[in-house]
Amino acid sequence: MKNEKNFGVTLDGRKSKLDHLNDNKLERKLTSGSGCIKIREMKLRRAKENNDTKLIEKLEKELSELYKKIN
Repeated sequence: MKNEKNFGVTLDGRKSKLDHLNDNKLERKLTSGSGCIKIREMKLRRAKENNDTKLIEKLEKELSELYKKIN
């Protein structure tokens, strides 16, 4: 199971998904459930709890740009 060939893509169990994408010249697909979006949403909730206005503005801007990339 070290090396597998699926749909023209070579998979190695020791590598991360990002390394597989880079090796096979593929791009990551951004969805609403992607980790980078979830992390920023979590940070935004925490910033709202702490009333950190600078961080809230920054995260809202980043999230709006990421949501534009999805659509």
